[in-house]
Amino acid sequence: FGVARKYEDFSITPDGAYILASTGFDRVKKDSAEQDPYSTLLYWPKGKPDAVKVANPSTRDGIESSQFIRERLSLAMKNETYPEGMPYFKVEAMVAIPGNVLLFGIREWGEHYDAFNYSTRIIAASYAITEGTLTVSDDFREVYSFETSVVPESVAISSLAYDPHNSQLFVL
Repeated sequence: FGVARKYEDFSITPDGAYILASTGFDRVKKDSAEQDPYSTLLYWPKGKPDAVKVANPSTRDGIESSQFIRERLSLAMKNETYPEGMPYFKVEAMVAIPGNVLLFGIREWGEHYDAFNYSTRIIAASYAITEGTLTVSDDFREVYSFETSVVPESVAISSLAYDPHNSQLFVL
């Protein structure tokens, strides 16, 4: 757990077998691994936190993180202004839902941490757990975006929760 920095959200897989913890994926330095711990998705079997692992791990300068996930989130948000992918974003929410899908709630996006737009975007990606290893697939896509300009104040996503009893997704 000491590998990653600044956790933003936790979830449990729909079958109750694994716990997941996500950082914000909001800090990056292209020429240094110093900020890589802020781009990490951890998982472990329920009741076994000593078995924690990094999802889609990569190592740079001896620091393990989930850079694949950060890169794919960035690409899922590319647009005319940022055709190479979103340079800055912050994952504030994450939840696992039925069908082996992870939803990432994007609170902020834009050029830089001090030049951004608030957001209620949700990016989905499928995942598989095989022999105790969680792998997030390369199918990241935006599945929801609420137009925040229609409200008088800044609105942004803060959390996601799935209610398995009523098959409902809650967005805070």
